[in-house]
Amino acid sequence: MEKTLILMIAALAVLIALMWILLGRRLLARNLAADAPAQTDAPSRQALSMPEDYLPKNLAVGCLPPEAVFEDEAGNPIPLSDLMEEGKEGLWLIFWASWCPDCENQLRYIAEMEALAEQYHVKLVLADRLNRSKESVQAAQHTIAQAKGSAPIVYDADEKVYISWGFQEIPSAVVLDREGAARSFAAGALTPGECEGLLKRALQGRASMGLSFIRERLSSQRGGVYTSTANSGESPSGQDVLSESQGLMLLYALMKDDQALFDQTLSFIRSDMLENSLAAWYVSEGQKALVNAALDDLRLICALRKAGEKWSSEAYDQTARDIAEALLRLCVNDQGGLVDYASLNGEGQAQTISLCYLDIASLRELAGEMEGFVPVLEKAEEILPGGRISDGFPFYYASYDYATKSYSQDELNTAEALYTLWNLSRAKELPADAWAFLKSRIETGDLAARYHVDGTAVKGFEYHSTAVWGLAALIAREEGDESAFELALRRMDRLLILDASDALFGAYAQKGAAAHAFDQLIPLLANAWADEKPAAWGM
Repeated sequence: MEKTLILMIAALAVLIALMWILLGRRLLARNLAADAPAQTDAPSRQALSMPEDYLPKNLAVGCLPPEAVFEDEAGNPIPLSDLMEEGKEGLWLIFWASWCPDCENQLRYIAEMEALAEQYHVKLVLADRLNRSKESVQAAQHTIAQAKGSAPIVYDADEKVYISWGFQEIPSAVVLDREGAARSFAAGALTPGECEGLLKRALQGRASMGLSFIRERLSSQRGGVYTSTANSGESPSGQDVLSESQGLMLLYALMKDDQALFDQTLSFIRSDMLENSLAAWYVSEGQKALVNAALDDLRLICALRKAGEKWSSEAYDQTARDIAEALLRLCVNDQGGLVDYASLNGEGQAQTISLCYLDIASLRELAGEMEGFVPVLEKAEEILPGGRISDGFPFYYASYDYATKSYSQDELNTAEALYTLWNLSRAKELPADAWAFLKSRIETGDLAARYHVDGTAVKGFEYHSTAVWGLAALIAREEGDESAFELALRRMDRLLILDASDALFGAYAQKGAAAHAFDQLIPLLANAWADEKPAAWGM
């Protein structure tokens, strides 16, 4: 009887372990789509297709605008450079006209706008759209007098600047930095809170605004990035912390040369996530998940190796080696292939590999220094090309099954699909037609959150995803395409909370809804490139 009971207990323990592994695989399909961002309502105005299409076409973040000359009330020329004021942090231009109802709404806040200009040490200038058939200098001056505004007015005679900068509507706002480069812009009437957000974004940096939200609203004091501002739902959600999020924060810290942020993020990983030298793919209320995520561990390894090189630290290098050795030991199968995950106690592993996990660039780095990664790289380079779906839909299947030697025919999570393209681009192996396909989708704004393998969007998943557009921007950056990068940033910004008075200020989310980590972290990386764009693009 006792022997039978022991056998039953042992069998139950094995069953529970297998259930946890299966649960880990199910959950690992996870946060790459940022818990399905909310769908955005279609714009009510029909002249243009999307809200971001109303932004000035010929301005780009970090770039000088086309040459511009305004006029004073007497018709004397005023070059843009003459509007810049020494000692000011930048120039805030509002394009408007007296006949425009939305401009009238904007001018209701002229006192608040002037106060904000003073607070943030920028010069506010009202640029009147002087279309002589609809507008006059006298009408513009009367309107400003009625609004009790004291900001200087210049006149865009015959709409020359409006046209050359590619404006689509008025009012529109542009903030230039001290060097005259465009740093932020917006179309439509803005509330005082949105005006303040526009200024903060221009002066503090796009990424800085996002980082502030993450650290103030989405992080623990010890450096763990929460999955969501909503503390509910099946784990991982709420105040659970993903290894993916921690790895992306490490990448951002490296980009910004912020060792303090890097160390705080790494400290959480070391103390709360590592188990047998692999990172649990999430931590919930101090409890670690029973499996890892191979892509996240690869990201940690490479971030640590880069940190060791950047900051000359053997401690980073040693942690990288420990994780790499554990990855070889637990997450490589008998065919020499990397698998999605393994049980952190070494009792089992997946039989599949998600193609977005095949980070060829990182595997090449590791194979150059650790012999054990050579067959892993070779297997990855064998599997990945065979996962291409078709010439008409040049994305890649979601996963590969080692046992059946077949690719999954499941629907594609677009964030995962773009991760695969990003990895290929970083390895300088993104096929030209795959980039052309993605670029055309950036240009048309037609990029659903989920696709069938025949290239059609899955019904109900045609919505806008911030993280998807952020990944598209990162790929455009790797491909060296400035125009696609800028346009992808604009698509990404559609759900940006710009209102500085909003509790979610700086986040990418629908007003009143939860903000998800993945929808903040991917834009954080894209915005970091945008902030450094002139240097990064060799301008």
